Amino acid sequence: MAEPRHTRLRRRTLVGSAAWAVPVLVTANAVPAVASSMKTDLAIDVVDPPYDLDHWRPRDEVPVYRGPKGHRIAARGSLPPSIRITNVGRLAAVDPSGSVEIIIRDYGNDRASSAPGRLKAGTTNPSVMWTDTTNQSGAKYKYTCRGELRPGQSIDIPLRYFVNPPFLHAEFNVLVAAWVEDQQEGDYDDNSLRIGHVPWISVF
Repeated sequence: MAEPRHTRLRRRTLVGSAAWAVPVLVTANAVPAVASSMKTDLAIDVVDPPYDLDHWRPRDEVPVYRGPKGHRIAARGSLPPSIRITNVGRLAAVDPSGSVEIIIRDYGNDRASSAPGRLKAGTTNPSVMWTDTTNQSGAKYKYTCRGELRPGQSIDIPLRYFVNPPFLHAEFNVLVAAWVEDQQEGDYDDNSLRIGHVPWISVF
């Protein structure tokens, strides 16, 4: 379920703590004092996993594929389907960028998985440059949305989850955390996280 906005943690402290309408733009030449004081202000949301509110249970609808390019579905889970970046400021943002981390934990005992970086993700948005920076603690990525994001505009980054065979894992939870870079320090909309769930995966 969605984390309340006021409980979200600041970007650079998130992983350590969790451990486990468009206005007219002015140019710098026209009004230098006003233009120089404006800063880019972006917000990011990890979109809620599908959930059945009538029966209070996750809906296993988001596919996890066999391999990064394969079309065979290895499993389905209640996973965040995308990440959304919105320009909430008054200044256009060029090539918005940030990072994403995916951490899996065993469902039964909430322990760190023995395969922390094996559930991976890419994106189907061709305008997003997606770079894998995975290490031993989990799957990590850097992204850049190529182009200009004007005030009031949003861009969606669909997530395409996959595992490389062989992979066998019992039921597990998935933390998807994301950050976006802007020039506003100290606000709480530069990071977002959601918890998802996968019943099991068996791929050989």
